[in-house]
Amino acid sequence: MKKESLSIYLNSFLNKVAGINSQLKLVEKSTINERFTFLDNKDDAEDLKVLEKVIYLLHNDQKLSENDDRKTIDFYNRISIKINSGDSNKILIVKNKNDGYMLYLFSRFRYLEKNLIQERQLLLGAIVQSLCSSFEQLILAFYEEALLMKKDGGVSEKTLKFSEINDFNDVNEIKKYLVKEKIAKNAYKSFRNWFKIVIDECANEKYETLLKKDRNFKELIEKVAEIYATRNIFVHNNSIINMQYIQLSKNSEAKVGETKSIGFKYTQETANYFLRLFFKFLVLLNEKNDVFKKQDFFDNSLDQMINCMQEYPNEIGELIHHILKKISNDQYNYDFKNLFFVAINLWLCFKFSDENLNLDDVDFVQLSQKFKGKFKSEEDKKYYDYPLSLMENEEKSVIIDNAINCLETCKDENEMLNSFNQPIFDFVRNEEKVIDYIRKKRYII
Repeated sequence: MKKESLSIYLNSFLNKVAGINSQLKLVEKSTINERFTFLDNKDDAEDLKVLEKVIYLLHNDQKLSENDDRKTIDFYNRISIKINSGDSNKILIVKNKNDGYMLYLFSRFRYLEKNLIQERQLLLGAIVQSLCSSFEQLILAFYEEALLMKKDGGVSEKTLKFSEINDFNDVNEIKKYLVKEKIAKNAYKSFRNWFKIVIDECANEKYETLLKKDRNFKELIEKVAEIYATRNIFVHNNSIINMQYIQLSKNSEAKVGETKSIGFKYTQETANYFLRLFFKFLVLLNEKNDVFKKQDFFDNSLDQMINCMQEYPNEIGELIHHILKKISNDQYNYDFKNLFFVAINLWLCFKFSDENLNLDDVDFVQLSQKFKGKFKSEEDKKYYDYPLSLMENEEKSVIIDNAINCLETCKDENEMLNSFNQPIFDFVRNEEKVIDYIRKKRYII
């Protein structure tokens, strides 16, 4: 597999994770009130809107206000709340069993409400399924790369008939064919089984050993295994829990025959768990597998990783830690200027996250000193001094002012705009004060 192919899978996965919040907002915007606008009978649509308001008031123990119109008051007085003994759930009922129109409205409302819930489940389920597929493709792409770099492709005992190899031009083509066949065969196993195979063959450390010595790794495996079990029943069993789900998820509270429902929080957490497990896997490869130590897999997709860090700064502290330690130990030999910008962006992710990431043994100021001698020109020195000033200040307002001061040193508009596109400005790019400064400079207001 070409290195570029790995990057495609990686970028696809990271973009899906980074965009999860936008997807969930779109699903959330699909409300029952919106459904009323598609009804042919406009009178029904208006009355259903009133009924929705009344149902909300009664469910939340709220009274009518002086501003409510006559129809709202009328509907409010035609509905009552029933609470069964031993049950705290509120049931709304029509007071008069002969009130045909209100019974009709109630029936339509419940029908539309049920459809909305089902559609949301389908949409959220589709997002989870997409994340599962993207994660699986990415991990198996790394697996394929690791196998292809082995002399025997990890398939030395495989026997082929002459008729099977007759169409191949050389041994490498046969090797690729056998590797893909092996991966396809393993991909049909349960998540725990195929992921175990990948770890055993890629990370040069036994899967069971990792589970014992890394509690976080074990917890992530359990979470992702449940997600895959959920994905399976959504795809194959109409989201109804079966015995296979219980066995794969190890969810002792689940009951066969019940419908599995997922919400916005579950879908958000799915993205988090996949992201965290992937970065653990990536760090593991970089530390344990000689093939991945030699190739610059981090370098090609650091921008995408940084985008994810802005969305999930508390989820990927381990990756930040790993990369910065590698940089500080002179283990990366990439373009120093670009790498320095990346390091500062990582540092800023840490600084402005709501969580305290465990990065105490990474001295950021000392890290920046390592790059000082690499900046020769006056322009480059400017981009060294500015990030260093960021590190020495705690207030974001000061950082914003320093960013503007740095841009002020540019000799013309083109240099300013080119400078502003550097990743070092990522964390002030959307600040109103900075946007206003750029706008005034560009259009000479």
